[in-house]
Amino acid sequence: MLKVNPRPHPAIREIVVPASIDGSPPTADDLPGIWMPIEAPGLLVRLSADGTFAIDSGGNIAPNTYASVLGGYEVAGDTITFVISGGHACSAPDGWTWESSLAEDGLLNVVYATEARGSAGTRRELNGR
Repeated sequence: MLKVNPRPHPAIREIVVPASIDGSPPTADDLPGIWMPIEAPGLLVRLSADGTFAIDSGGNIAPNTYASVLGGYEVAGDTITFVISGGHACSAPDGWTWESSLAEDGLLNVVYATEARGSAGTRRELNGR
C-alpha cells in the first residue's frame, strides 16, 4: 500500500487567482511526501526531505526510477522553486516556481509564479491539459 502523505487530505490544489490562496506558507518540513494534484488524478509528485522531486503519471516516483520529471526544489517563504535535472518528459535545466500555501485542511495550494520555459509544460502536466 502506498502512503500518499502524512496529511489527512494529501493533495495539491491549483488556484487560478493568486488572491484566493489561503493558509500559511509551507515550510521545508511540511512538504516531504507524495502529493496528488486534485486537477490531475493519477499524477503523483514526490517531494523528498533532501530537496529532490519526481513527477510521473505512471507512479514512477521512487528515487532512481524513470520518472517523467526529476530535479531539485527549494522553499523560500511562500515560493517553491523547481529546477529540472532529468526525466524523459523535460529538458534540464528548465524549471518553474509556485507561490504556495498550506491550508488548514492539509491541502497544498499553488499558483504558478513562473512556468517551465521549455518542453516540460508543467501547467499542462499538473492539470491534465
